[in-house]
Amino acid sequence: MTLWQHYDSTLFVDRPGIRDVILAWADAEVVDRRVISIIAPPGAGKTWLMKDLYEEWGKPEARRFAVWLNIPRFVTPHATDPDEVLDAAEIGDLIAEIETAARRHCPRLPGVDRIPDQPAIISRLVELVCECNLARAPVIIVDGYDEISPEQAAVVSLRLLDRFLDRDCTRMLIAYRDPWRLDGAARRTQRTLYLLEASPLSEDFAKTQFEQLRELACQEPQSGRYPQAQEFSFERLKTLPLEYPWNHPFINAFLFDRLLRCDPARRTLLSQQDLLDCCTAVITRPTPGGVPCYAMLEPEVFECLVDLAAGLAEEWNSADLEAAGLPNVLDPRMKKLFQYGLITDHVPYYRVGEGLRELLRDLHEMRKKKTKESSHE
Repeated sequence: MTLWQHYDSTLFVDRPGIRDVILAWADAEVVDRRVISIIAPPGAGKTWLMKDLYEEWGKPEARRFAVWLNIPRFVTPHATDPDEVLDAAEIGDLIAEIETAARRHCPRLPGVDRIPDQPAIISRLVELVCECNLARAPVIIVDGYDEISPEQAAVVSLRLLDRFLDRDCTRMLIAYRDPWRLDGAARRTQRTLYLLEASPLSEDFAKTQFEQLRELACQEPQSGRYPQAQEFSFERLKTLPLEYPWNHPFINAFLFDRLLRCDPARRTLLSQQDLLDCCTAVITRPTPGGVPCYAMLEPEVFECLVDLAAGLAEEWNSADLEAAGLPNVLDPRMKKLFQYGLITDHVPYYRVGEGLRELLRDLHEMRKKKTKESSHE
C-alpha cells in the first residue's frame, strides 16, 4: 500500500467548487432533489471527497447524522439470485450500527422490532429517526455502487437504498462512474453533479497535492523507498515530455510515487511500463490488500480505449468513429468502456475521461517511439 492510495485527511486537497454545493444542499430545509449523484471517471476523487464530508459531518459540533454505506460489504460475491444478493448477516450488523449511531442524536429512539424482512426494518428505523425531528437532515453516503454487477445493483437499489429514501427527511449522496447506472427511487429523485465540471482541477490543486505527498514521503527516509524526495519538485514534473496535464488526483499521485522511487540515473524517468501500470491501477482501483475493485479490461477492450484516446479529438461522435474505422457505440468493447465509466457521455458527443485520455496518448506515443527505435536496430 502506498502513501496516497486510500483516504488520508492529511493528504486531502479541498474542492470547494463542488463541496459548497453539497454542503448547501445538505443544510437546506427544503430541496427539490433528495439525492445527489457525483459522476466522474475512475480516480477523479469521488470517494475522497465523500470521505472528507463524512469525517466533517461526524464531528460533534456538526450535529449531523450521517451513515456510510460501502455497498460491496453488503453484497454476496457473484450472487445472481435476487434473494441471495444481499448478505443477511452484514445487513443485520448495519441495522444494529445505525440504531446505535442514531441514539447518539436521538437518545429516546425506541427499539425496532426484528421482523424477518430486513428492508422493512431499515424503513421502520428511518421512520423513527425522522420522527425525532433532528436539527439537520440525515445523509446516507453511498460508495462502491458500481463495483457490483448491474443485476446486483438493481437489487441493492430496490431493497436497500430505496428503503433509506422511504421518508422525506433523509438525503443521499452517492458516487459512481456510469451516469446511467443508478436505479430505483434514487434515480428518480437524483440531481447529477459531474465532478470534473463542477470542480475542474487547476495547476494549483496539483501543486498542493504533490507538496503534501512529498512532505509525507520525506518523513520516511529510513524506508529507502523515496531517495529523491528531498530534491524532487513540482516544477520538475512539468519538464517531463508528457501530454498529460497533471489534472487527475489518482494519476498525479501514482506517477509521483513512481518518480520518487525510480533510479535518478535512468534515461527515462517514466517508462512505458509505468504508464501502463498507472492506466491499469486507475481502471481497477486496488483495495488496501491489493485486490482490484474492478476487473481489468480484456486486452482487446483496453486497446480499443487506447485507439479512441490517440486517434480522435477530445470530443467525438458516432460519425467520427466510423471515419476513423473504430467500433461503433453498440460494439461490446465500447459497452464495456461505458460500463466502467471510461467514456463519458455528453450527447451527441463522447470523450475518454479527462486525465486518462492524455495518459493513454502518452502511452501510445511511447509505443510508437519504441517501435521506431526497434526498426532501426
